[in-house]
Amino acid sequence: GRVATFQGIPFAQPPVGELRFAAPQPPLSWEPDVKMTSEFGNSCIQEDDLVFGNFTGSQMWNSPNAKSEDCLYLNVWTPVRSRHAEPLAVLVWIYGGSYYSGTSSLALYDGRYLAATGGVVVVSLNYRLGPIGFLAPLADETPGNVGLLDQQLALKWVRDNIREFGGNPNNVTVMGESAGAASIGLHTIAPSSRGLFSRVILQSGNQMTPWSTISLETSLNRTRTLAANLNCPKPRTASEADILACLRTHTANEVFAGSWITKEIFDFPFVPVHGTTFLPEHPHEYLSGVDLSGLKTNTMGRSAAAFINVFLYHLSYRVSTNPWPIWMGVMHGYEIELMFGTPWFGNSKFTRGYSDLDRSVSRRMVRYWTNFAKFGNPNGLRNQNQELVSDWPRFNDVTQRYLEIADDDVTMAPFPDSFRCAFWQKYLPSLQLASSNMDEVETKWKIEFHRWSESMDLWDRSFKAYSSDDKQNSC
Repeated sequence: GRVATFQGIPFAQPPVGELRFAAPQPPLSWEPDVKMTSEFGNSCIQEDDLVFGNFTGSQMWNSPNAKSEDCLYLNVWTPVRSRHAEPLAVLVWIYGGSYYSGTSSLALYDGRYLAATGGVVVVSLNYRLGPIGFLAPLADETPGNVGLLDQQLALKWVRDNIREFGGNPNNVTVMGESAGAASIGLHTIAPSSRGLFSRVILQSGNQMTPWSTISLETSLNRTRTLAANLNCPKPRTASEADILACLRTHTANEVFAGSWITKEIFDFPFVPVHGTTFLPEHPHEYLSGVDLSGLKTNTMGRSAAAFINVFLYHLSYRVSTNPWPIWMGVMHGYEIELMFGTPWFGNSKFTRGYSDLDRSVSRRMVRYWTNFAKFGNPNGLRNQNQELVSDWPRFNDVTQRYLEIADDDVTMAPFPDSFRCAFWQKYLPSLQLASSNMDEVETKWKIEFHRWSESMDLWDRSFKAYSSDDKQNSC
């Protein structure tokens, strides 16, 4: 079916000037003008991954459009139907990227196939990243966790406006991968996000992962280290207001470049902070007593299985276009193109050449995801003659049965990774501690490397622009 696409809808005022590091503010009205929504809005400030040069496996995750602090935009894909038709379930996508990269404009995140085939309204959004989005709370106007508050304001926009796009504000499922999944997990326990959605799909991440939050004390220390890297006066003793004022005098790119201050593996410098207004307690404290009744999830989580309907999956199917070596198997993030239906329409340089088997697996996953959004069950509804994909069992602590997605078939099996999970839970903290002993030279090298990468990227773009200018190349 046909799909109407709306790109670059502002859901907040541009967070620039005095609004940098501040909570997002609702957008100003553009009436009586008509807002054109035919192009993606800017991506939020971030640095491209240039470690592997032009290798497709890394380039496919880099922002394809301009980066700016003015980046709080969302996109909507909705099936073309009568305005009097019943409102559809809504799927909201929150991207990952370790809280320091990502954008809703990636070719992989095109929502048209999900909307057309699954019969749902799809929304994707941007949120601020790195120190711009997750600086420690400083002074009264900067509450911290503003990247999460960006997501929350976008969800409020969905609640207030999605009916105009054919969506049902009372049937909203939020889905995300990696840091996006961890963000959603935090929204499930954040008091101020209650009532904005009814179901969640967490892919390759959750709020319990060690890298997804840090304490307020750690965040404040990292913020002062950032201020020192940017030569702010007396960063260790200056008032929070003075530090904030200094950070606002620097460009957003300078702030981002100075933020590489952590040393441990799997430890990202600026991430969500607990002990704040948005998240008063550590996620572990919330899950020990939080009431999750009425919230359904499609994720892995033994701690939640006793409270809610959990459906666990494991993907072992490797898409034929995967550019990484075969020995690396199915890597982090490579379920995204399948559940978005990319093999059915992809035509960018990163989304071509899929096989018939890729398309078959993708169709199956799209049906699972959209069934869950519509009915709270990936199998669909038996009592309304809905087509059943298969009998995907509910996950529980006793049987621990999950869905294995492999090739053009699915199987049910008990959870196989208990030993591996126990190994990493025991030894990863020791590995992080050992890697934290690198000296300050390593930290300085990281900062200088990212500055060099940014300069090389600018040089490359300038050279390409020069080379494409016929006048410059003519004698």
